[in-house]
Amino acid sequence: MATHPDILDQHESLRKPFLGSVTFHALLFGSMAAYTFVAGTTEHLGDPKSMGGGSVAITPVSKIPLPAREGRVNPVANDTHSELAAELSPV
Repeated sequence: MATHPDILDQHESLRKPFLGSVTFHALLFGSMAAYTFVAGTTEHLGDPKSMGGGSVAITPVSKIPLPAREGRVNPVANDTHSELAAELSPV
């Protein structure tokens, strides 16, 4: 028999899907560029009258004070050491 028994044995051209993808992405990026060109506005964040370009100085700290832990200690959650031998411990 000369026919292909399996559909995966047949060659399939990827030219149309590739050209479709290239066309789609070119239109997508072109429309974004056209929108940026036509709109021409930029978004200004922060105070428009700020001095120095709107930057903010920060001061690093060596330690952050965290609140103390309060409440009962859970004995099940604490690390304990087993007194059983390793081969006798239950599974």
